[in-house]
Amino acid sequence: IKEFQALGLDITVLNEEGRFVELKELEEAEKDSYVPDTDLESEILKEKEANEKVSQNKEENNEDSTNELEEELKELEAKEPTDEELKKLEGEDK
Repeated sequence: IKEFQALGLDITVLNEEGRFVELKELEEAEKDSYVPDTDLESEILKEKEANEKVSQNKEENNEDSTNELEEELKELEAKEPTDEELKKLEGEDK
């Protein structure tokens, strides 16, 4: 509205009831509708921290899964095949 007035345009505003609204009233209503910067910064910080926790949890889960698979592989490598398993493997070669 101020930009229109700066261009020399005569601006009038009506509310829902058809009454003229003063510019001061609009400015006050506008101030009330905005969230203070500190609240926005706080929300952004909270969201950032939450995202970091999610990323950290994903990394930890991946590390846990990798460790479990490595342990399982070591166990399998260390395990000697039984006679039955050897016979079965020899039978597959023929």
